[in-house]
Amino acid sequence: MAVCRELVEQLRARNIPAVEVVVRSHGDDEAALLTQEQIGTVFIGEQELANGMTAHVLSRLKPAAKTH
Repeated sequence: MAVCRELVEQLRARNIPAVEVVVRSHGDDEAALLTQEQIGTVFIGEQELANGMTAHVLSRLKPAAKTH
């Protein structure tokens, strides 16, 4: 996480706004800290995995399109 902070600080010091920072967190506490520090967009690995699995299951439950 220290490398991430250092990189963001360097980008901000050079006033490079076109670089969007997206980071993966390993847990809720780390994600909260990164969000509080306004590092960038924060994703929690386990949460994203759960979201993907849920989306997959829900897509399998949708009724098939009717064909006439």
